[in-house]
Amino acid sequence: MSEALPHPPIPPDPNSSLSVEVEMKDSPGSAPSSSGVIPPTSANPNPLGCGSGFNWGKNLSSANRIPESSVLVSISDSGRPRVKVSNEVFERGAKLHSDYIVGIFYGKPPSYGKIWGVLNYLWGKDKRVAIHNLTKNAFLFHIPSPSLRKKILQHEL
Repeated sequence: MSEALPHPPIPPDPNSSLSVEVEMKDSPGSAPSSSGVIPPTSANPNPLGCGSGFNWGKNLSSANRIPESSVLVSISDSGRPRVKVSNEVFERGAKLHSDYIVGIFYGKPPSYGKIWGVLNYLWGKDKRVAIHNLTKNAFLFHIPSPSLRKKILQHEL
């Protein structure tokens, strides 16, 4: 009962010549086949596609274009490109995130509603506080008011 299954045709190699001959083996119960020629796939380029000479960037205004970088790119020993990031970038990032406090709860954290109730009480008439879930027991609090942020950090709430 163990009959040999027919071998599938070998797909054409994209790096080979324009046409490839494939010989099909006869399968049991079918008429004998002959060898055929598989025509190459036609590569009709899209008139607006890549490599057609159409420049998508010329339609953009100068404000929307990606600026050219003046940073020197060096290549590491492993072949990866490397750039040196200035301290100004890290300082800007620290300044952008200065309004945030990460709260980590040990054990089972309180419900979102209880956290919101405490912050709502503390917030009073100050600027609005936002809460984001980071993990199961960690939250990110956006507190734009420096006085409220100082009060929360002093009391270790």
